[in-house]
Amino acid sequence: MGRLVSGMLLSAFVSQKRGPFTATASAEDVDTLRTMIEAGDLRPVIERTYPLSETAEAIRHVETAHVRGKLAISMQPAMPGADHASEPELARS
Repeated sequence: MGRLVSGMLLSAFVSQKRGPFTATASAEDVDTLRTMIEAGDLRPVIERTYPLSETAEAIRHVETAHVRGKLAISMQPAMPGADHASEPELARS
């Protein structure tokens, strides 16, 4: 939100204008994505999975700006001795 506001304020002093950006998906776009997902051509990249009890650590990780994929918060009870913050192999297509 801060970037949007500062960009709008800055636009009063420069020739370039900045406004909010919104994207809309058409039924054709959604169908194309569905086809790609079903074919295995499009997969989410999940960098790490954290148990719910470690949500604060997951947020700290996001704040480092070094996240290479999505972080997932698991609602399943943590298994004793499991390394929940491990880095699984990233999906590549």
